[in-house]
Amino acid sequence: MYLSFQLIDGAVVPILKLNDRSERLEGDISVDIQNSIFNTYLQKCYGEMDPRVTPLVVIVKYWAKMSGITGAHDHKLSGQ
Repeated sequence: MYLSFQLIDGAVVPILKLNDRSERLEGDISVDIQNSIFNTYLQKCYGEMDPRVTPLVVIVKYWAKMSGITGAHDHKLSGQ
C-alpha cells in the first residue's frame, strides 16, 4: 500500500489531501464540513431524482481532473 498525504494550508479552509495509489483512491478532508455535507447530500438527492446524474458527475469530475482545470488552491474548479 502506498498512501501519501499533502496539507494545503494556503486554501481558504485548510485541506488534507489523501492518495492511495495501490487502491487508486483519492480524497480530501477539510474543516469546512458543513458545506461538504450539504454538497454531498445535494448530489445524493439529484442522483435519486435521476439515476443518470451520479455517473455524469463522475465523468465530468474525471474529465476536469484530466484536463488540469481542478484545484481550488490554484483558483481553479473545486472538486466538490
